[in-house]
Amino acid sequence: LGIEDKLPSCLIGEELAWGDAGIQVHLMASGLGAKAIHAMGTEEQARHWLPRFCNPDNKPVIPGIAAFCLTEPGSGSHVTGLGTFAKKDGSDWIINGTKQFITNGSRADVYAVVAQTNPDAKTTMEQAAGLAGFIVEKGAKGLHPGKDYKKWGVLASDTTEVVFDNLRIPGENRLGNGESGGMMGVYETLEATRVLVGIGALGIARAAFETALEYAKTRVQKQPIIKYQAVSHKLAEMEMKIQAARALCWKAAWMATHDVPFTRGEGSQAKLYCS
Repeated sequence: LGIEDKLPSCLIGEELAWGDAGIQVHLMASGLGAKAIHAMGTEEQARHWLPRFCNPDNKPVIPGIAAFCLTEPGSGSHVTGLGTFAKKDGSDWIINGTKQFITNGSRADVYAVVAQTNPDAKTTMEQAAGLAGFIVEKGAKGLHPGKDYKKWGVLASDTTEVVFDNLRIPGENRLGNGESGGMMGVYETLEATRVLVGIGALGIARAAFETALEYAKTRVQKQPIIKYQAVSHKLAEMEMKIQAARALCWKAAWMATHDVPFTRGEGSQAKLYCS
């Protein structure tokens, strides 16, 4: 659920964020890691790794937890500036670097890691060509998740630093076939999953609006304050923006589900407007 059809994920995500944004972020972050595998990996890799996150056979097991490791102390969505490097050593890969603000960083069963494979890359084109995705499993030697950051909100969500110290993985754990799974895979992952970031913000906004609406009905200053235009107009505008935000998210979710390209950054539009 959610990997092939994004709209049910939007419906679930909004309700979860309405109740507790931390729970929503924790659960939806596995979808981010899974999307990275889907976008950057081969069909064979997708068949091997994705079922553990979505339980397609409805077995009595708890689905695995994923983390997408992209953000670093010195770079966020500016992916060509990554400082995490992967070096080929025989048939294996050795990863070194530090990732930051990783959701599910200390809880994940599987990490989808973006790293630079060309240490000599100087130009943006060379840096983009050198990007690759890798799969790291929980417990791997050289994998060091940090402690949960102290945050003001989304407290149920685990957000940590993740350090890779001479971490060795087999060659088959590199996502893609050498010609795919790099820069475009990263952007596809980010653009498709920005919809769910927007949905989380929408759920929070709806909870805030409903709280404000109820307060305006019960707070009395000669009369319930909702009867004053200055208040009721603000509430009406809040409702209008929530409806518009939901429409942007649902449109982008429908497009992603039906493989309609985001030619106008529809995923980013949804995230920007909602948040």
